[in-house]
Amino acid sequence: MGKKGAVLITFASRHPPRYVKYWDFLKRVRVTKPVTRRRTKGDHTAQRTALAERADFQDNAIFTDAAWDPDTFRGAVAAVRGQQRDAQAFQYCQEQPVRSLELQAILYALEKLTECARTSPLSVRGQTFTVFTDSLDALKNLTKTPRAGTLAHNVKVACATLHELYGVMVRVDWVPGHAGSIGNGAAHDAASELLRFRSSPLDTVPQAPLLFDPDEERERMKVQAKRELRAKVPHNPHPLPKGLPRGAEVLIYKARTGAALTEDVLASGEHTLHPKELVAVTHKWTSPIRTRRATRQPLRRAARAVPVPLQR
Repeated sequence: MGKKGAVLITFASRHPPRYVKYWDFLKRVRVTKPVTRRRTKGDHTAQRTALAERADFQDNAIFTDAAWDPDTFRGAVAAVRGQQRDAQAFQYCQEQPVRSLELQAILYALEKLTECARTSPLSVRGQTFTVFTDSLDALKNLTKTPRAGTLAHNVKVACATLHELYGVMVRVDWVPGHAGSIGNGAAHDAASELLRFRSSPLDTVPQAPLLFDPDEERERMKVQAKRELRAKVPHNPHPLPKGLPRGAEVLIYKARTGAALTEDVLASGEHTLHPKELVAVTHKWTSPIRTRRATRQPLRRAARAVPVPLQR
């Protein structure tokens, strides 16, 4: 439901539900289309640097970042506003996705801003603050329908509270990570330093709030399933050469596992060997497989893959 839906509900009832005001926050989330996806570390350096410098010169900018320790299941969030640096570590009972940690960092920055507005309301009244994060997943999650009791919902409630009680407008924007931004680098250093150097496994760290989000739980289960599947894949001492087309990779894989037996193997009688012994494969390609029609050609026209048994 967008702005029109909120207007209709307002006309339909003199006392609209409380959550209607949160939809006004959607237009304050600036999900910019990032630069073209980079394939190497040095791609689009100039564009990313320009966006990072734009964030540093923004008035009332708050930079957030998060760090994660997979050994102790601890996460740290940081918020940097000018010369003020705040960081907090949390203890989790299971592994958390990056989006959840970044949302927790945004919520932590809003909590610090609320404390500042409570102590000195005149210093922030009528101003607009921009919270910068380097996570596009967190921004996209904020633009969707919030579930009650999730981090995204708490972020919107905090923004609505700041606007109602103290007249503070909050915007959320994206900044390229590790692209030369001073504020983003300071937030990253603050979170990493607290997690790695200023905390010990024996220290008492507050428990993170237990917030159940079905989307994050589904994403966490997918990541866990991928890791378990990757752990079951046996080590391949003879990896495939780089640059092969997809059809060639499938053909070699079938030849190695014994799923596809070529005419040479059948003629030599080596098809009785165990598939694990057919590991080393010599291949000669007549032409690269580029079209769908070429992938449907017989094996003798597509390539010549000859499994060679290892010497015992």
